[in-house]
Amino acid sequence: ESIGANPLFCRVAAYYHDIGKIKMPEYYIENQRPGENPHDRLTPSMSALIISNHVKEGLKMGRDQGLPEPILDIIPQHHGTRVMTYFFATAKSAASAAGAPPPSPDDFRHAGPKPDSKEAAIFMLSDSVEAAARTVTEPTDERVRDLIRQISSRAILDGQFDRCDLT
Repeated sequence: ESIGANPLFCRVAAYYHDIGKIKMPEYYIENQRPGENPHDRLTPSMSALIISNHVKEGLKMGRDQGLPEPILDIIPQHHGTRVMTYFFATAKSAASAAGAPPPSPDDFRHAGPKPDSKEAAIFMLSDSVEAAARTVTEPTDERVRDLIRQISSRAILDGQFDRCDLT
């Protein structure tokens, strides 16, 4: 409310923004048991393909079920064109170890589009923070605040908010 976003819309969109994960739930960290990560057996590029596919699947499922366009818009926009940093970093390390040229970050980007509403930008930030917070060992208020600053700064520097009214 304080930034002029629609809180009721955000609540409803929260229920649907990741529906595409239903197709392959075991590939998403929130559904994995400790020590059981199927990405450990895949190349980083294959993992990135699987992760980005939940957006396509979510849009298809949402359209099939008649979800309204504003809700459908959140599904791809909540990732924007951000780089899947974990898989990109893994690919970079593997290339370096093999003496190969580094991969392009563009090969690890979500297809987008970038957020075009405050609500989509809020989802981008909250989804990123929620996922990254799972990796923080011994989370303290200071560490989580630092994480939020890093994620927000990266999104701004990457131009993710260029299409929406959020700074």
